This record gives sequence, C-alpha cells and structure tokens, in this order.
Amino acid sequence: MKFIELKKLSRQDASSLPEVRYVLLGDCATQHLAQALRGQAIACGLHLDLLDTDYDQIRAQITDPGSELYAHNAEGVILAMCTERLYSDYHNTPLSVWCLFSALNTYIRPCL
Repeated sequence: MKFIELKKLSRQDASSLPEVRYVLLGDCATQHLAQALRGQAIACGLHLDLLDTDYDQIRAQITDPGSELYAHNAEGVILAMCTERLYSDYHNTPLSVWCLFSALNTYIRPCL
C-alpha cells in the first residue's frame, strides 16, 4: 500500500475497532512512520493507540521510569533508528569500547 493511501486511512475513525497500544521511539523524525502505522493498523482492522515521542528521546524514555513510555502502558515498543546515525555513532565510539561489542557478541550468540 502506498504512503498516500495509508495517510488517508490514518485519518479515519477507528474507535470502534479493537485497540492495540504501542510506543514509537526514534532518533529521527517519526511522524510519517506513525501515520503509516496507524493507516496500516486500520487496514488490518485495528485501532492503533500509538504514542509518538519527541525526536531523539530513545535513551531518555527508556531510562526514566516516570517517562511517557512507561505511563502509556503499551503492549510493545517500535524503535526507529536512523542508519546514518548508527553509522556515525559506531565510528565515533572509541576503539577500546569496540572490544566490548565483540565480547558481548561472543557471549550472546551461543544463546540464540
């Protein structure tokens, strides 16, 4: 489905549909994604109660027990992380910390 169609659907009244509650956290602008998710939910017969948090609030929302993330009492969380930012953060990480990534990967991988 095209974005323009999802955007139109997202404006429909979905209050009579079964509700699902989610939080959208992103380190980039997420307004268009939120519209598309709401539209897709309606297309699937669901009313998406989506809390779209402010820009670049992932860490703040997760680490604060009093944040909107926890107050929303959501069934799940959607993380929208910008690849350009991940790339930049990765390359700005000191080499001494990279070793921790490797050690963590070695520890986690056998558990999967």
